[in-house]
Amino acid sequence: MKKLDWIAEALERNAYRIGLIIITFSLAVIVAVLSGCSDDDDKKAVDPRETLPGTWTLGAHGSVTRDGSDVTGDYAGLQIVFAANGTYTGAHSEPLWRNTGTWAWAGTSATVLTLDGDFSVLVTTLEDDALVLRFTLQADDLEGGRALSLAGEYVVTLERN
Repeated sequence: MKKLDWIAEALERNAYRIGLIIITFSLAVIVAVLSGCSDDDDKKAVDPRETLPGTWTLGAHGSVTRDGSDVTGDYAGLQIVFAANGTYTGAHSEPLWRNTGTWAWAGTSATVLTLDGDFSVLVTTLEDDALVLRFTLQADDLEGGRALSLAGEYVVTLERN
């Protein structure tokens, strides 16, 4: 019995320290478990410039506005295909852009796209399934008798096909 009494006395005298050790150890285990559960390490940052190549169409949710007025109906079937090699092809896209040409990023960010070396397009949205382009067509950029009526600021909203 004396051995057990000695252990009981030791536990009573050191109960506070033992409690602190148990709490500290428990907190360390919790922190280790929670930090190991993070899935952020598995996700790599995707360069938004790599999102552009592919086929973009008006689809069900796309639109075209000129100077704030909806002109989507004038561009039924609008499509642009950006190839990773820096070329593009369009369908039902004139006068917005040529049916074939080249594209490149102006600078290191995904905010300005240059078509055919001289036509700047502001990229306001670039996501996996949404592309919004903003640009201005001047009457000088357009051909034919409708040049003045087609000039203006355009916002083109496309979705990935």
